[in-house]
Amino acid sequence: MSSYLSLKPKSHIAWLVNHSSTCVPFEFDIEQEVQKRIPIEPSEGDINFASKVTGYAKGTIHQYVHRGEIPYSKRGRKLWFKKSELLEWMENRQYF
Repeated sequence: MSSYLSLKPKSHIAWLVNHSSTCVPFEFDIEQEVQKRIPIEPSEGDINFASKVTGYAKGTIHQYVHRGEIPYSKRGRKLWFKKSELLEWMENRQYF
């Protein structure tokens, strides 16, 4: 059994500091690792995406599409929405 596995938690950090050059033979870029873990929000998507962006139910969005009130396009048979267009539409929308 190696000495690494038998270390107590308090001495773990000290051991890593003392042996860091032998434990990590490659350069570790923390910024790059953080960027890998940050989820990238999509800028466009289907009806489920539009529902999340606007907060409206899918049925309500279908009604707006049918009446031509909401910006959308089609990909095959699927409705497709751009986040920027949805946000602009919501900002400029007049409520009665």
